[in-house]
Amino acid sequence: NRASQLCYGTHRQNAEDMIRDGTRARGDKHGHAILTAEIVTECRRRHSAGASQVALAREFGVTTGAMRLAISGKTWTHLEPTVVEQ
Repeated sequence: NRASQLCYGTHRQNAEDMIRDGTRARGDKHGHAILTAEIVTECRRRHSAGASQVALAREFGVTTGAMRLAISGKTWTHLEPTVVEQ
């Protein structure tokens, strides 16, 4: 590290830098993640087709709240929303 590489910034600016630089632990890169991007995409698809959040949460070993947030897009925001063809 060199002083010329450091800069002062707000917490928000630091978070934006991590996203820009690809150093933010998101999705399955996060150390505590149970779900994967593939599972979240599948759960979103199955929920749109009628599967309950409770059943999906039990199947994949997460809380109902965690599944609700993943399906709604409040977490796993970096994934594209699932579009179901009818």
